[in-house]
Amino acid sequence: MRQHISWGVHGNATTEVVEVELLGTPPPGWTSNEPTVVIGLPTPGAFEVVPLPSLQPDVRYGLGGRSHRDAIVVDFKTADFSRIGPGEVLAPDDGVSVLMPRADFEENARDTCDG
Repeated sequence: MRQHISWGVHGNATTEVVEVELLGTPPPGWTSNEPTVVIGLPTPGAFEVVPLPSLQPDVRYGLGGRSHRDAIVVDFKTADFSRIGPGEVLAPDDGVSVLMPRADFEENARDTCDG
């Protein structure tokens, strides 16, 4: 059976910005994904969702979120972490992940959600 590797946390935001450490413990009141889910049985296209145990070099990952509107996925590799400076984030820009100041990212997100 094919596997879909996934990691996620779920909860209700009590602040405008919720910080979640990648692969870390969920914030208070939030929960992590169920460990294993089988989708589509007994069809041939069935797959199993299993937790992501760690990040591996040279693998492209996608990170997204959900709110009242769809969030755009940010693609990254572990090598991107060393490029991110203090006060910066990776953000999507026309299908490419770019560095930008965190304050600009939050303002853009706020404008998108309010708009």
